[in-house]
Amino acid sequence: MIDDMSYSTVSSCLDSWEALRRKPNYAEELGKILFIKFFVLEPEAKNIFGFDTKTMKSDDDFFDSPRFLAHGKHFVLILDKAVDMLGPDLDMLTEIFLELGETQKTKYGVKTEWFPIMGVALLECMADMLGPKKFNAKTRCCWLKVYKALTNIMITGYSTHTLKE
Repeated sequence: MIDDMSYSTVSSCLDSWEALRRKPNYAEELGKILFIKFFVLEPEAKNIFGFDTKTMKSDDDFFDSPRFLAHGKHFVLILDKAVDMLGPDLDMLTEIFLELGETQKTKYGVKTEWFPIMGVALLECMADMLGPKKFNAKTRCCWLKVYKALTNIMITGYSTHTLKE
């Protein structure tokens, strides 16, 4: 799980994330392209956003809506906090992601099957924003390990909720 991350893995993720942070409006930019890519890969997921076909005539209306942009930015900022906690605060990070998993299930109806798809979208967007020198095969592998560990914690949060019922 997250406790098993090597220094090299964590360091690679921290370095690449810091490079992203230096980009102007990184949270807004990454959030927007990430969720656009995610919804292209998983159109059904748009339903949890309440895509209103009466007021939003096209995907562009949806992707430029304040609600969509705020959600994308919020997601990136949660990821930002998680990256900050990778080294020193693993217990707290685990607790936060357990609760986040439970919330994603109970409040929003996010399906665990979507997690790997979001991972693909995230890695592709990071590669696009950072370029091949900063986001190379090693960095991608490190991010894949971290993303899988975080989503596994969230999935445990889904299971925890089921046990409480």
